[in-house]
Amino acid sequence: MKVKWKQQHHNDTCACIAMMLSLFAVDIQDDDVITESKMPYRVRYQGDGGGRFTAGLGDQTAEVFNTMLQWHRLMLSEIWAEDGDGFQRIGLNLLAKGEPFMAPIPMRAMLSPGYERFRKRPGPSPKITVLFYEATDGCFRILDPWAGLDREVFHRYEDVKDRVDLKLERSLLEQEMARTKGQWRLAGLKPWDGKQTMSLLEMLNNTRQALEAFVQTVKGFCEGLTKQPETRHEDLLYDYLDRCFRPIALDWRQAIEAQKGRGKVQMDLIELLYHMQDL
Repeated sequence: MKVKWKQQHHNDTCACIAMMLSLFAVDIQDDDVITESKMPYRVRYQGDGGGRFTAGLGDQTAEVFNTMLQWHRLMLSEIWAEDGDGFQRIGLNLLAKGEPFMAPIPMRAMLSPGYERFRKRPGPSPKITVLFYEATDGCFRILDPWAGLDREVFHRYEDVKDRVDLKLERSLLEQEMARTKGQWRLAGLKPWDGKQTMSLLEMLNNTRQALEAFVQTVKGFCEGLTKQPETRHEDLLYDYLDRCFRPIALDWRQAIEAQKGRGKVQMDLIELLYHMQDL
């Protein structure tokens, strides 16, 4: 399977999509996926669970990636597995048909040196999205876009092959998945179905609606501070930071930094977002 390794500079999912696109003779990097998917223009508000925001690189839905993929006559195909056993059955079937796929997996299942500190960490394991491209000898063959490499440095595949082109033990993967609750998403590429996925205008309208919800959330937060006793202020503040400031300050900054040809306006905004994030 002739798939090329792509380095993660900004986002592991975007790097994996760039790797899958290499099978279709599309040679791009993760920052190209970010800009071509119009992520810098995207903010999403979801009203469930008290309401939350995602923005920029934090919005990892198929419809966002499909704004870019449809120009290559492709679209993202997602399959959900209920547990680690289901993940392996689905994954082996896809690979048997010659279809690579990306999936987030627990970092504790990664035995390469870049993940040593995550294997020692107590509690739920953080995840990393990798590309599965082959199954052999009780293992999955994967391409890891990060592997602990310095994102600010350009790495050639030939120089880091032993760190990024790996065998992942299927028994260890299933063991680590069993320790983590929830479903597991496998995503690959399939031919575009000919339908318009999302226009830039629709995306901007969704962003406008999200920002209107953001304004209302600000008003609700301020009202809560005046009504609640002082002992509640800290709880309200942390809840607000988690639902609003983090995606706006962090994800927008990363999205803008991924843009090519940044000017003074973008640089000034990045500086302000850094300041907001520090606060």
